[in-house]
Amino acid sequence: EFGYTAEAKYNEILMATVPGTPPAGHLYKRFKMVLKGKNNGFDTLTALSIGGKSQNLMLLISKSLTFLKDHAIAQLSAEFGSDVVPSRDVQWVLTVPAIWNDFGKAFMRKAAFKAGLIEEEQSDNLLLVLEPEGASLAVHVGAMHHGLLGVGSRFMVLDGGGGTVDFTVHEVLTVQPLTMKAIAAPTGGDWGGDYVNMEFKKFLAELLGPDLFKEHEFPFDFYSIYTDFDKIKVMFDPDTDPGKIRVVDVLDNNQQLVELAAAYNAKYPDKPIVNTPTQRRGFLTMSKALMLSFFEPFLMATVNETRKVMKEVPGIRHIVVVGGFGSSKVLTQRIRAEFHNRAGVIVVLPDTRPKPQGAIVHGAVYFGLHKDIIQSRVASYTYGVAVREDVVDDVFKVLVRKGEELPHDQ
Repeated sequence: EFGYTAEAKYNEILMATVPGTPPAGHLYKRFKMVLKGKNNGFDTLTALSIGGKSQNLMLLISKSLTFLKDHAIAQLSAEFGSDVVPSRDVQWVLTVPAIWNDFGKAFMRKAAFKAGLIEEEQSDNLLLVLEPEGASLAVHVGAMHHGLLGVGSRFMVLDGGGGTVDFTVHEVLTVQPLTMKAIAAPTGGDWGGDYVNMEFKKFLAELLGPDLFKEHEFPFDFYSIYTDFDKIKVMFDPDTDPGKIRVVDVLDNNQQLVELAAAYNAKYPDKPIVNTPTQRRGFLTMSKALMLSFFEPFLMATVNETRKVMKEVPGIRHIVVVGGFGSSKVLTQRIRAEFHNRAGVIVVLPDTRPKPQGAIVHGAVYFGLHKDIIQSRVASYTYGVAVREDVVDDVFKVLVRKGEELPHDQ
């Protein structure tokens, strides 16, 4: 099972699991993040399930791509009334985080080959597009609504995802037809929206203490807590109070949370747990300050990287916030507070053309139709080959230097 269906199935499995025994199935999430920074291991890299079960990463990703491929082909066949051969009749565009290195990109191409999207690993029927680069294309397709178009205009795309936050910077070369060039190497890091969940988990472990924080003994109860928090995180508005989370199932008794909350508040009075009537029934109510504290490491890392890019690339006039977590009001409010209307910079928050969550996939389709729209990119690495020179072996002969502008298709 995949997606929300998989989560629902896993929830059923956990409900049927006897406490203290391993579940009959495993759920794998965010496993593509294993690729960050890796340089080898096509067949040996592994990912862990929520319950700690190891699985081959290539199998997980190729199976996921197979599921997506089969769904897409079924839709196409139903639409056109004919059989579609995936490896021959379809131009596939696969999105990857901007911070992926060449190994990560090669891994995704190999996984697509194993999934049957292409007949050969180097087939032109598969294109890889950087996720924020795809988002930038989508935004420019509807740029009349944002006032971005204009020869020479420079803009940054901030792509906030669950696993990564990626940045790209482009300059418009022509408007009709639209062509752009990348003027900086992609950058970013692995501090996406999941960082917020990690901070909440640290908080919960401290609140409950080692005697109660037993994830592996009560997987269903803790999974339910984390699922509830994830929903609150995505919808959280700093101007409103966060919702309640049921934690009674991991307590020894209903009123135990009152004592735990009092001890926590005595230690952290600036970010307290709210004392509510439902606290005696085991429902946790977080203050705005406490909820915002979970976001702070993610926000600081994002703001610092934005400042760094702005300093290194002069002339940026627009920051476009997109991505699955790009719709978070906590993120967008902080970025606007830090950068909007400062030094002539405008922060753009796409609404419907496109929505932040859909910008990447919309741009990926546009990229597949207009492959040369980005005229050049900046090399992220120095590339070269080993040669023999003046009787010296393995001299590094540079072919491309880091930071060098590379024309399309070179």
